[in-house]
Amino acid sequence: MEIHHIHVIRGKNKINKLNPDKIKIVAIEDERSRNIYSGKVNAIIHLEDIRIGDTLDYSYSIVGKNPVFSNEFTFFVDLGWQVSVDKLHFRILMPSHRKLNYKKFNTSYDPIVNVTAAKTEYKIEISNTKGVIVDGDSPSWFNPYPLIQFSKFNEWRQVADWAVDLFSVKEPLNNEFKQFIEELNNMEQQAAIQKAIAFVQDDIRYLGLEISHNSHKPHHPNTVFKNRYGDCKDKSLLLVTLLNKIGVQAYPALVSTDNKFTINQYLTTPDLFNHAITNIVWQGNEFWIDPTRTYQSKTLESIHQPDYGLALLVKAGTHELTTATPTKSVKSSVNIQEKFWSVDYTSPVEWQIKSRYTGE
Repeated sequence: MEIHHIHVIRGKNKINKLNPDKIKIVAIEDERSRNIYSGKVNAIIHLEDIRIGDTLDYSYSIVGKNPVFSNEFTFFVDLGWQVSVDKLHFRILMPSHRKLNYKKFNTSYDPIVNVTAAKTEYKIEISNTKGVIVDGDSPSWFNPYPLIQFSKFNEWRQVADWAVDLFSVKEPLNNEFKQFIEELNNMEQQAAIQKAIAFVQDDIRYLGLEISHNSHKPHHPNTVFKNRYGDCKDKSLLLVTLLNKIGVQAYPALVSTDNKFTINQYLTTPDLFNHAITNIVWQGNEFWIDPTRTYQSKTLESIHQPDYGLALLVKAGTHELTTATPTKSVKSSVNIQEKFWSVDYTSPVEWQIKSRYTGE
């Protein structure tokens, strides 16, 4: 990040407020309560002597991007917020040979496109945007704000190929991991599948170190197996690796806990996904397993799986989204039985409570 200037305009005077010694770098980690660490930081400078009527003018550039995206480019440009904005100026410069797709949502505004021999400029200039009033009870997939989505991807096959490379296991498995696989191979296959799922769900605690490449690239199964922790993509790749090694067809799958069935309304981009689960095909039946859930049924057919809507299978040859809706409905129930044993009116009472939870 480069901060170019910080000015306070007071009447006809322009006061320089950029003092590098007063800039503090503070870790954000606003998802640490969910055991997710991104490595993102804020650059904070506390400005002194700011008065009513002052105009604050500042400029900065964010240089570079997450290397996990290589030369690909995707971006969502917001055109409206809950408050009105006097002026919005935004532009993207791309080499002319690199075509960029865009799609509008809740707006009739089109970017201004200027093409030269060397570059293509996509420019957005809007004045006096109106605030958007949002109902607090709106579903997560509903977006009332105007925006324009840009994406270098043309089809889901390109996103799938990108993900296949990230989830590929290129280094050999270590001996400790191989011993656990051998233990599973010595079991009846259904029991081995259930043990592998229970191990990844319950023995591998959830912890996301999603820094740099690992914001989207899972850690190697050796690392996750040894450390006994990982995030959704780490746990999914670990489970897929275990199942594949015992002869079971399984693939990681990317889903969105927010957008669900509305993913296909957008341009193809990996930015739409925020979660990874596992797809299993066994004895002609398809199962969707969320490795981040814990203490589920040990029976494969009765494991509860939320309906995440549409998913992108991380599998060579994938060219479209698939439905991740569980094929079998697992009903949820809670049954509580209470028993009392009383000898007389004065002696201690024995009280037994037996609770049985099924489904979600």
